[in-house]
Amino acid sequence: MRPYADETEADGLRRDMGAGASEIAEILPELRTKLGGLERPHALVPEQARFQLFLSITTFLKKLSQAQPLILVLDDLHWADESSLHLLEFLVHEINGSRILVIGAYRETEITGRHALTETLGSLVRQDNFSRVQLSGLNSQEVGELIMSKSGVTAREDAVVALHQRTDGNPLFVGEVVGSVSKEQLAGNLDWTDQIPGGVRDVIARGLSGLSESCVALLETVSVIGRDFEFGLLRTLNPNLSQDTFSESLDEALAIRLIEPSPEGPTRYRFSHALVQQTVYQEISSTRKMQSHAAIGEALERLHQSDREAHAAELAHHFAEAGAVDSPEKVIEYSLIAGEYALDSFEYEQALVHFTRVLDTKGEISMDGEKAQALFGLGRAEATVYRYTN
Repeated sequence: MRPYADETEADGLRRDMGAGASEIAEILPELRTKLGGLERPHALVPEQARFQLFLSITTFLKKLSQAQPLILVLDDLHWADESSLHLLEFLVHEINGSRILVIGAYRETEITGRHALTETLGSLVRQDNFSRVQLSGLNSQEVGELIMSKSGVTAREDAVVALHQRTDGNPLFVGEVVGSVSKEQLAGNLDWTDQIPGGVRDVIARGLSGLSESCVALLETVSVIGRDFEFGLLRTLNPNLSQDTFSESLDEALAIRLIEPSPEGPTRYRFSHALVQQTVYQEISSTRKMQSHAAIGEALERLHQSDREAHAAELAHHFAEAGAVDSPEKVIEYSLIAGEYALDSFEYEQALVHFTRVLDTKGEISMDGEKAQALFGLGRAEATVYRYTN
């Protein structure tokens, strides 16, 4: 919705969002500046407020689909928070008869046990307009097509067959292997297929081994930031690198597709796959991880002095990972801000996480204002979540 709002004239937005613009502005506050004169939604009990937000978003999307069919692609659903999954359930329930197609992708291995997505899938399967497609690996011909699309090289048929057999057609495995070898190797003999590892972690590790030290260091920093990162923050965290070395290191990672430009903006990038970020992150020692999280938290504080509320969850995460023993005050401060912000944004499940972190950090400390605020926030979040889920 954010890029659509950026690209659409104010009159068009008012037409498409209608009366729901006030509710949508609660999660897209820039709408208030663009549209002007938007009143705050009427005060409602939390579950009614969230219902109204979900209804406004769904009505907006249905309105767009009247002009032309609309496809929403939701990748990596196994990473979605519970609030977003509740919105997905609501949307699917309401779009019967609309020209909207929602495509969600997830990894089954990530949703074992009590994963939130398991409950969502159980709810969606009861909808007449829901169907599940089990994706198998690519066949040999499709592996060859993927090699061609990623490298511009037509690999030998026996090399394609060998790659297909060794990877079972897993697109991630194929893509990472192709990105780690030269065009000359791809067009040459079968030697490169013998280097295919048994798991994606080995594939990624091999890709990293050929990078310069400055590029590897840059990727390690990025992995601590998260899958997505902003150019300015990464530059701030690497003051010892010259501008030329920094740019060359970033270009090096982009060239072999370990990272890629993000659709969220011209200065934002992301790891090409979550597993790449996880693999790099796991290779960093615990001490260095804590130091990096602390440095990132301090850098974010400086960069977002004027809008700490919107970045409080990110700040709380990094200071918590840096070790609450060293900076408990910041963990508590930003977790409280993030918790209140989550309540105001109807993300009640996320609010539970933030307020619980405050209480865990406080431990056995006797009652004080911060602990009381966390308990009050936790109570409000729990009351809403349990009423909503039951």
